Amino acid sequence: MAEQCFKKKNSDPPVCGVHNVALVQNQISIDSNAPGLGHVACFICPVSHAVVLHVKGF
Repeated sequence: MAEQCFKKKNSDPPVCGVHNVALVQNQISIDSNAPGLGHVACFICPVSHAVVLHVKGF
């Protein structure tokens, strides 16, 4: 099983921690306010095409 993509901590612009490439912001669900989670940003890894959610403040 492949390792799940994640956003590298303190990376600006956001970088995939598995493939070390810049993540692409998902234009559909950027900065949605998810109940119970707070402010969430959604990215796509251009290598694996995986969706990477980043909860702001974590």
